[in-house]
Amino acid sequence: MKSQRDDPLRPRVRVNQLGYLPDAPQQATLVTDAVEPVEFTVGDWRGWSRPWPQRPEPTSGLNVHVLDFTAACAHGDDVRIAAGDARSHPFRVAPDVYRDLAADALAFFRRMRCEHPDTAVAAWTGPDAERFPLCTFAAAWPWRLFWGAALLQSSRPNEFLTQGQEGRQPGK
Repeated sequence: MKSQRDDPLRPRVRVNQLGYLPDAPQQATLVTDAVEPVEFTVGDWRGWSRPWPQRPEPTSGLNVHVLDFTAACAHGDDVRIAAGDARSHPFRVAPDVYRDLAADALAFFRRMRCEHPDTAVAAWTGPDAERFPLCTFAAAWPWRLFWGAALLQSSRPNEFLTQGQEGRQPGK
């Protein structure tokens, strides 16, 4: 079985890295050898864990409990869960917690697909594909019209332009 000791880089109370929406289910995972429910807190609110029915949990190989803190009505930028001596990383509970996710995902997948010259592939395969070299789809005018909303919401809009195109107007 894997080690279940508390590690500052990977605490035993594991939460969604981005955070949670206020009116949605809010659950975390506690890695523990305890067989019975464990008390946990979110701020002043107290709850009890629900042990995972199969031990160890088959996908992780760890003994885990589910921490459902939906009823805690938590909100803010520095929310933490404590269970015994284990604490979670801080996380957010806010209506805009996923605001930048689409733009960040597009930037990530573009990087994964285009950054290395040996593995770059043509991303725009439409009828006028020959006009666009490999992986310049982010600066291509039709693509930007379609995904403009996601690009405009990005806090780093120039990441969507290929090197040497910063400051250039799309379609020019």
